[in-house]
Amino acid sequence: MFDTPVTKDHLWDGVWVAQFGHKINLSEHPPTFIEFLRRIVDAEIKPADAGRDYHGVLQRLGRFEEAADAL
Repeated sequence: MFDTPVTKDHLWDGVWVAQFGHKINLSEHPPTFIEFLRRIVDAEIKPADAGRDYHGVLQRLGRFEEAADAL
């Protein structure tokens, strides 16, 4: 089935992917969330800036009002 043996590191990679899949699924706007993850991976933006900008996009889309009020 596999050309190389499956190691503990490979299993943790799967856990990592599943965790981010869950975060994407539960995000307020998955396409935008994925866009910012891609920009982080491509080193176009720092994670802290991506978080701030993502919340700005959510506010413009009208999807961040409840969470912003809770802060």
